[in-house]
Amino acid sequence: MSKTYSLLLNIKVDTKETNDGKELHSYSFKAWKDGKITKGARAFDWTEPMFKKQTGNMQVTQNNCSASTQTFITQYPTPHTTISGNTQFCAGDSTYITVTGGDSYLWNTGATANSIVAHQSGNYSVTISDEHGCSTTQSLTITALDLPQITINGNTQLCMNDATLLTANGANSYIWNNGVESATLSVSPTENTTYSVTGTHANGCTASTSISLIVYPTFNIELDDEICQGGNYNANGFMLGSQDEFGTFTHTRNLQTSYGCDSIVTLTLTVHPKPILPAA
Repeated sequence: MSKTYSLLLNIKVDTKETNDGKELHSYSFKAWKDGKITKGARAFDWTEPMFKKQTGNMQVTQNNCSASTQTFITQYPTPHTTISGNTQFCAGDSTYITVTGGDSYLWNTGATANSIVAHQSGNYSVTISDEHGCSTTQSLTITALDLPQITINGNTQLCMNDATLLTANGANSYIWNNGVESATLSVSPTENTTYSVTGTHANGCTASTSISLIVYPTFNIELDDEICQGGNYNANGFMLGSQDEFGTFTHTRNLQTSYGCDSIVTLTLTVHPKPILPAA
């Protein structure tokens, strides 16, 4: 593998004064390498295999007097480097970008380590230099992927023993905190309960949200009472009127709480018979 380098040879030529006090400035250059001679210039191109040290010779002639010098050219390779890291990550996360090779580093973020953490989308570039001062640049474009916007629809207030259907939206797949993998979840909580769901977008990013359900109580009240046959029973919210038959009877009535939940009151009413008087 070859590469052409231009070398400017800075040759300082001492001048001498003549008898009439004038300086002599006329001089000529010759440079040669591998038998090839170049005249009249101080800049020369070398094309050589990489890693090779070369010698260039120059002869300076002034007023028919000449002197020679030589310079050494050492061609160092560009640092061999690699850059690695995830080119995509989910918003809110981060990813490492790492370069290998070289001895010192300068990122476009100002960091000087060989590894940095990217928190947002953008192009991250780094200049890598080696011990000889040779440098190269590597870059990587990072994209932060959008998270799904998850919502849950469903009744947030319900009565004891009632059921409601929760429906998740905004992603491609879902898993609830009870392990159910579905966009919908039928629940019938017996106490205040929070349900959460994690949704996964087509790009692989996930997000979670939750919904809290308030459960209002219902009541099952059981009452026992008694009355004499033929009497009216108007108590405990019951208006039963005259009880003409004796025996044990069950009566129920539905009540509604301030939250709209139904409660049941059950009355077990014992009707005692009238006493039978002996004949006169």
